[in-house]
Amino acid sequence: MRLRLRAPCATAYRFIPRDMPGIDLVIAGSVAVNARGERIGKGGGYSDLEWALGREFGFLKAATPVATTVHPVQVWDQELPVLAHDVTVNLIVTAEGVIPVKPRPPKPRGIDRRRVSVAMRAAIPILQEVLGQNRRGLEKL
Repeated sequence: MRLRLRAPCATAYRFIPRDMPGIDLVIAGSVAVNARGERIGKGGGYSDLEWALGREFGFLKAATPVATTVHPVQVWDQELPVLAHDVTVNLIVTAEGVIPVKPRPPKPRGIDRRRVSVAMRAAIPILQEVLGQNRRGLEKL
């Protein structure tokens, strides 16, 4: 079966990130997490990039909590590989209960230009706009 994508209709809503209201809570998917708030996603870095874009445009703040829902077997006791651009979680929800993460782990402050490839810029148009401007926070990491 082949799907055909159509151009947006005249009444389609255009998403403008700088007009977004503040977000109170982010839910991030996780493959594994630990009680320190370290998380492993699926490996594409999209949650981290979305967080960084939210920080750049101001609709996410440093204090915005990030939660994840996982099966109890996905909560590990060991340290997980986390880099400066990785988004950590503040709350882990399983069928067995809620695990609050204390103290709050640090989160990225914006986009780390060093991690954005030419291919990423080409595939994600909003990056062209953000990285093409001398905006606050682009060199913070």
